Amino acid sequence: MLCDLSPLSISIGSTRQVFARLDPALQAPSLHPDYVCADALRDPNLRPDFFVFQDGGEVCYHSVHLSQAPGTELYDAQSHYGYGGPVASTPHEAFLSEAWSAYRTWYKERRVLAEFIRFHPLLENWRFYEGEVIDNR
Repeated sequence: MLCDLSPLSISIGSTRQVFARLDPALQAPSLHPDYVCADALRDPNLRPDFFVFQDGGEVCYHSVHLSQAPGTELYDAQSHYGYGGPVASTPHEAFLSEAWSAYRTWYKERRVLAEFIRFHPLLENWRFYEGEVIDNR
């Protein structure tokens, strides 16, 4: 599948390999890199991008669509259609703290102003997220 990735994104092949290393219980179809790319085709303003942090054999994976804020050089990040959000191979606080430190740098490089995530209710993947989580439904 061809994927019009954000210019700073890692390759789709590398992203697929990382996704395949995750616990099968965390491999929700809506998080698969091919799904994320296919979903971006619904709007020409969406660019898929993938955050991957690896350290000591552990991995944190988070897929988003980037969309430029009109009239600015800034972007917003949002979950693809369905459910998104980060998943990680471990819930250990030290690993996740390092991952989210790298994530903040990743977002600064992409000039992301805001993020909206629809967490997966069965994966309970908000437990991997360091940002503020607001229950809306």
